[in-house]
This record gives sequence, C-alpha cells and structure tokens, in this order.
Amino acid sequence: MRLLPYVDGLVLAILRAALPGAVTVESELSDPLRRTPYVFVDVVGGDEVDPRFLGVPRVEVDVFATRGRRAAADLAEDVRVALFRAWEDQTVTPHGHLASFRTASYPRAIRTAGQPAEVYRYTATYELGVRPPRP
Repeated sequence: MRLLPYVDGLVLAILRAALPGAVTVESELSDPLRRTPYVFVDVVGGDEVDPRFLGVPRVEVDVFATRGRRAAADLAEDVRVALFRAWEDQTVTPHGHLASFRTASYPRAIRTAGQPAEVYRYTATYELGVRPPRP
C-alpha cells in the first residue's frame, strides 16, 4: 500500500490541467526535439518529512520549444506558475496535493551537444511538499 503520492502522476496531473493542450507533458523522455512544445518531468531526489503523509521530492522540469528562446522561457514560467498556483489553491488530484512549493533552481536556458539550433531548452528544479490523496 502506498503512503506517499506517486509524484510523477501528481505533477503530470497539475501541469496537464494547467498548460495548453498543444503542450506534451511526460515523465518518460520520448522525443522532445520532434514534439515541441514539450515538458519533461523528472524526480531527481528529495527528502521525507514523515513517511506516512509528507515527502519533499526535488523535481527537475525541462521544457523544449521551437518558436524561439522567449517561447521556451515563457513555457518554463508557465510551468513554475502552474506548480505555484496548485500549491496556493491547494489543488487536489487523484494522486494527492502539494503541501509546499519552492523554486530550488530558477528556470534557465541550457544547450546540449547535438541540440538543433531551432530548439530552445530551459530547465528548473522545484522542491514540492507532497501529501497523499485525502480519504
């Protein structure tokens, strides 16, 4: 029996509800260079406050866009705002809800070897207090 939420499912539910339908949001990296705008969510660590009802995972979010650097920056900000608003509004999903929100690493542009010139990528890291679904 799961005590803490399935973090991927929680973050995906929040972002898919908040972002336009044209944005692909996944937690298993498929092909972001061909499917933009694209958001990739990855749990990269974290902490446990109480094993029964509160974890604080570190979640890295990468966004990809082809309409220019500003489009990628705007999408990264849309993700940040969606997570913040889900915490602020106490949005409940089937996977649980956010008990806290903190930007650990502000969205920033990065380039990787082999990244096409027309694809822009931003990455950010968030610490999200997560609680299980309410009974």
